[in-house]
Amino acid sequence: MSIRLKTALLSGILLAILVSGLGGVLWTVVRPGFQDIERARAADHMTALLAAISADIDSIGTFILSYSSWDETYAFVRTGDPTYVANNLAVEGAKNAQSHFALVLTPKGRTVFSRLWNDDFTATLPPPDAAGGGLPANHPLMAALSHPEGVRGLLQTPRGPLAVAARPILPSNEHGPPRGVLVFGRWLTHALSDHPPLPHLSPLRLWLAPAPGDAPENVRRLLAADGPDLEIDGIGEPTSLVTAGIRLVDLEGAPVAALTTTLAKTVEPQGESIIRLALVIAALGSLGVVAVGLVSNHLMIVAPLRRLESHITTLSRTGDLDTRLVLDRKDEIGLLARAFATMQGRIRHLAHYDPLTGLPNRTLFTMLGEGALARRRADRNGGGRRVGVAILDLDRLNTLTIGLGQGGSERALVAVGRRLAALAGPADVVARGGDGRFLVLLGDLAPAQAGSIVEREAAERLASAFAKPFTPDDLVGAPLSLTASIGLALFPQDGETLETLVTHAEVAVHQAKLLGRNNFQFFDDTLNRQAREILALESALYEALADNTLSLCFQPRIDAVRGHAIELKALARWDHPSRDLIVLEDVLPLIKQDGLLAEIDRWMSNAACRQIRQWRDQGVSFPPIAIALSARPLTAGDPGLAPIAEAIAANGVDPGDLAVEIAQSAIKGQFPETKAPETQAPEDRPAEELPWPDGLAGLGLGLVIDVADAGVVSPALLRRFPLTRLTIGAALVAKLPDCRESRALVRALIALADELDLECLAEGVERGDQADWLLAAGCRLQQGLFHARPQDQTVILRWLGQTPPRGLSSPGPRDRKQDGV
Repeated sequence: MSIRLKTALLSGILLAILVSGLGGVLWTVVRPGFQDIERARAADHMTALLAAISADIDSIGTFILSYSSWDETYAFVRTGDPTYVANNLAVEGAKNAQSHFALVLTPKGRTVFSRLWNDDFTATLPPPDAAGGGLPANHPLMAALSHPEGVRGLLQTPRGPLAVAARPILPSNEHGPPRGVLVFGRWLTHALSDHPPLPHLSPLRLWLAPAPGDAPENVRRLLAADGPDLEIDGIGEPTSLVTAGIRLVDLEGAPVAALTTTLAKTVEPQGESIIRLALVIAALGSLGVVAVGLVSNHLMIVAPLRRLESHITTLSRTGDLDTRLVLDRKDEIGLLARAFATMQGRIRHLAHYDPLTGLPNRTLFTMLGEGALARRRADRNGGGRRVGVAILDLDRLNTLTIGLGQGGSERALVAVGRRLAALAGPADVVARGGDGRFLVLLGDLAPAQAGSIVEREAAERLASAFAKPFTPDDLVGAPLSLTASIGLALFPQDGETLETLVTHAEVAVHQAKLLGRNNFQFFDDTLNRQAREILALESALYEALADNTLSLCFQPRIDAVRGHAIELKALARWDHPSRDLIVLEDVLPLIKQDGLLAEIDRWMSNAACRQIRQWRDQGVSFPPIAIALSARPLTAGDPGLAPIAEAIAANGVDPGDLAVEIAQSAIKGQFPETKAPETQAPEDRPAEELPWPDGLAGLGLGLVIDVADAGVVSPALLRRFPLTRLTIGAALVAKLPDCRESRALVRALIALADELDLECLAEGVERGDQADWLLAAGCRLQQGLFHARPQDQTVILRWLGQTPPRGLSSPGPRDRKQDGV
């Protein structure tokens, strides 16, 4: 989900929450205010109605005032003169005064005159005092005797409430005690219909107490004994009208009637409309704010981030770390862009420079090298100037790491890089190629017509970096001499592309390593062909191991004195698809992959042990079988030795039936030396034997050291390993008996073996004169074509059964190569 969509979704949610919250606030807080106003309006109307009724009653009280203080009325109470009645209290006078009730009482409540008319003055009705001929002294109307201003209010009658006013009857001078009470009254219904107090109200309805059965609930509440004085219903309900009612009470405070009316709502609907309009305006305003926010968000956040995302995508796709993104902003987006630019610069540095030495790495070297080659190709006026690629590989890097530790070896690499950079020319590039390898681009070499002096000078200049020992300032330790093998390839004669030049320089480095290290070599196409052949050979050998197309053959080792085989040398034979049969021992020196050599050792161990097991199961009698491990370097705990013990255990082989040959070069310098105590003379120090290499200890195998063809033997190995035999290589034997140096070396080795009580075996005996000379020199154990060729198991068993004894005489100088039985 994009940021824009997330922002829109979040804004929509916030808008909904905002509008909902605002609506809730308006509906729960503001709307009740409008309802209160509506309720107050209805209450004001009803209060005005009540005030109008009170005013009508007051008008009766004002009208009665003139009668109560009239001397004729004062006299009428005493005399009961009919003329007074006819002139003042007859029906015509009642109509004019709109007084339906007239009552004259003595101070004791006896009726002097009482008359009650119906609403239209067409008939008389029984007055309230008709039943008893007067009113009791505690009647509310009698209270007018003690109140000069009289009493006013409603008087309940069987026909409904009367609005009455009562005043004491006094003489005109208002001196003397009251002579009676004068009461005038008017039907409340008449006052409300013929003389409505508030004409703008809807028709009023009068409900007489007690409440009838069809009375609504609000009326029932108003007419209840403890009912409210005012009742307003319909506020907040889905109706357009408000029902309002007031409670009318008599002179004693008891409810006599309830007046109800309906009013059209005005404030509440307007308030709700205002609230809805406010919500619409708020929603539209919020939408506008959200729209402005989205646009601002797009312009200020999304668009810059998309530019940054596009830049990162392009960067990841093209790998072009030189393209920069510029966002001239001072906000967080600008900070992010600047932080990314800083990170990009750091990545560019890490991508192009070695973090240890600070030199360009192989990536930058490739870029600069391709550029240099392109310029040379395009420079037609360059006079044929050339470009060279040199690879420097430090010698004995593993030994350096073990001796100095990881930190020390890294400091050595830094020191070498500084020296090479100091020797580089203006057009040269020094880069680190990994591990102990450095790449140098020689960007400006003289044309080929100048001879090979220029490139040799360039090679010697690079080699001079190692001419002087590295000082303690370089390594934080003792001075150290380092060497390197250097390979060079030149453009255009050695290749047209940088990849080709680097590959050919690798071949030249390899050749320098083969020639003893600490030298430089120029590429030769012969080396390239050899390298391709070796790679093809290794690849085919891997396939042969996977397809199990190797087989064992055996070559007898002869006791030349007794004339019988004392051991069988197991050899791997390979049916090569284009070279016919190959004895694997002949091609092992060409193989450089330690992993392939280890696999061959594993195959040899398993195949030899399986053959021993098979012959033992068949009851065949045979001498011990010897296998030779490859010349790859072995160390204590080397996993390549474990398969020998595993093969012995898996096949149930007697270790006495197996001998293991290890080349001197494979273990020389690889195992720690134990020094004898310094207090003893060298000749008195006991020979301390090293234990067998890990994986072979305690198996009882015969350990044989194969001496290098140069004839040099390490005394430490002879003293410190539990050896049983010394083997003289075929290269020394091949020069016998004519070469004086070979004769001297072989005699020395025979004498050394005899002195150390070791057997001595000579390999590569191909002629009779070699066999005779070795036997005369004291080497009776021999192997070679003179005695027998390698044969498969069937032929070798027949050979073993038919080998004649030779006696003790010399065999003579004839060639005795045997092809089998």
